[in-house]
Amino acid sequence: MIPTELPQFPWQKVGIDLFYLKGSNYLIVVDYFSRYPEVQKLSTTTTASVIDALKSVFSHFGVPETVLSDNGPQFTSQLFTDFADGYSFHHVTSSPRFAQSNGQAERTVQTVKKLLAESRDPHMAMLTYRSTPFPWCKLSPAELLMGRCLRANIPMLTTQLTPNWSFLEKFREQNEVFKQQQKLDYDRSHGVRNLPTIPDNSQVWITSEEQPVTGTVSHRANTPRSYIIKTQSGEIRRNRQHLNVVPTSREHSPDSDRQSSRSPIVTRSRSGIAIRPPERLA
Repeated sequence: MIPTELPQFPWQKVGIDLFYLKGSNYLIVVDYFSRYPEVQKLSTTTTASVIDALKSVFSHFGVPETVLSDNGPQFTSQLFTDFADGYSFHHVTSSPRFAQSNGQAERTVQTVKKLLAESRDPHMAMLTYRSTPFPWCKLSPAELLMGRCLRANIPMLTTQLTPNWSFLEKFREQNEVFKQQQKLDYDRSHGVRNLPTIPDNSQVWITSEEQPVTGTVSHRANTPRSYIIKTQSGEIRRNRQHLNVVPTSREHSPDSDRQSSRSPIVTRSRSGIAIRPPERLA
């Protein structure tokens, strides 16, 4: 046996293969560095279909330098050669009738087929496999490819989900500065102002509907600037921007009654413009 040389970095060299399971055809792409598998379901096994699936995978993980495959007709066609040239990767085929030369892909095909065949939830099965550390290095395929664990349906520490990147703290600082500048620019250009909070049981107009409707504030929602409103059709959640408080009626007093009973003197000019006398003459 000739051991496979470990690539210098993740996704530098990948193996690809096709397999058939439960009436469907699949393309598998496995990274030779991390052993991370990516599976794509195929509608057909034509070269064009395989290329479309590979383009989808490459758009997520990048274009590898080297792609290994067997000598299937999908991989030996002129169309696939043109694809390799266009995407600038080196295509290497295994020796005819000697699939072991693409052993990484062959072994991964057997593992993935077993997972998909025996699992009720194939997506969770793949996630678990990608998150499970290898016993010989104590690292999972996801850690080797992405620098962090993948969150699955098992308890995990936050430190396991945080990548150990040297530039991470600087990135956090730069991100905060960028977001604050975005906020300043947006607030300045839109004339933003802070709206007062609305107490519970307040009557409000809901302006986000086709026809403004009234409702009663039940309580603040657990999302920023959102309120739960009781309406005739049930409870709805709306942003503070779409709520106008209905003003309460003023308490009547003798002075206010006298002021309201006055009939203001209004005269009009020849052109019809209303002319009101000063308040002291009314």
